[in-house]
Amino acid sequence: MHDNNNSGENSNRLPLDELRQVLTGHGKNSFRKSNCHQSHETQTEVEKFHLLANRFAECIIVVRTDDLRVLDMNQSALRDLGYSREDYLNLTLNDIIQIPEKNTETDSINSYKAIAPEKSFLYKKDGSTLIAEYTIDEVTFGKTRCLIIIARDITEYEKMHSLIRESEYHYRVTINSIPDEMVVVDSDLNIIICNTAFEKLTEKNGHNGEIIGSSLMEVAPYLTGKHGLEYKYIFRSGARLDTTLKIETGSKKKIYEVIKTPVEEKGSVGKIVTLLRDRTKHHELEDIKKEAFFQIEKNMEQFAILNDHIRNPLQAIVGLADLEGSDFSNKIIEQAREIDDIVKKLDSGWIDSDKVREMLIRHYGIKVHKRQNLSPPEISRNKDENPEN
Repeated sequence: MHDNNNSGENSNRLPLDELRQVLTGHGKNSFRKSNCHQSHETQTEVEKFHLLANRFAECIIVVRTDDLRVLDMNQSALRDLGYSREDYLNLTLNDIIQIPEKNTETDSINSYKAIAPEKSFLYKKDGSTLIAEYTIDEVTFGKTRCLIIIARDITEYEKMHSLIRESEYHYRVTINSIPDEMVVVDSDLNIIICNTAFEKLTEKNGHNGEIIGSSLMEVAPYLTGKHGLEYKYIFRSGARLDTTLKIETGSKKKIYEVIKTPVEEKGSVGKIVTLLRDRTKHHELEDIKKEAFFQIEKNMEQFAILNDHIRNPLQAIVGLADLEGSDFSNKIIEQAREIDDIVKKLDSGWIDSDKVREMLIRHYGIKVHKRQNLSPPEISRNKDENPEN
């Protein structure tokens, strides 16, 4: 047997089906047609096949068709599976690889048609396994009908692919757990990632086709506008942009806070992540607060007017009682003072409320007419209490 140092060179170039044709004698570079080993022209076909098989990194196994007993293995198979020549001569195909019985029936094997590779397990001498992609074909050496199994070790590839699938699963679970709508676009505004919340939003707004790979301007034109100017600005400037968006669906209106965040790739913006936060309830609550404030404002104005309406007739009553000058009049004036004291306390509360009002005006940025500073009129005292008299 020849050394297999260069086996990987040809292995990386040939698909399994082409390699199958080379080894079974049907390809243009097969061992039956190749003149590359001119010094071995007198060798038998078996020897030529053996020399050719040892050039490849794939596990190549030859078994007798009638009983599936192993007749030959190339150096790659011996190395990868841990067998020696003495070991494999006592093995059958089922000791080395798990292949469905239908795949070893010669009636189902046609050497002139491409055979789609299948996956299976290669059994090593120590009991461990490798994941392999294999193809199988029939060839005749002299009068002996044989099956050639070409198996490529894809264990590392499968592990990597499994990790990628697992990573993709976790990433999908993560972004789909975000309640806010999220979409990622490339520099052409084509959608490359989105979560379930975004898919539902587009469905509610009339889009029923594919989303991934489609243009954001077609899927969600309410995000981009006619020309996608906001996105173009972010790609040029690299600055984050926060805006407010109103979307009307039938009789319902939603208000979103839209956060567009650039993602740098190799020194420039390569993608933009857009996050939509539903702020409808927040805006509705703010509207309720403002409406309540305006109602309080109206009530306070009515309250100030009511105080004046109390004082004006009270002033007249005190004046008339003072003119009367009797003991009964003094009692009337005394009661009027008590009423006046109550109104003063109400005025004091009005001043405190006005401070709260000014704070609310600053908080909500509401423009209102400035109130007059209505100082309460003094109730006239009787002559006995007047210092000048």
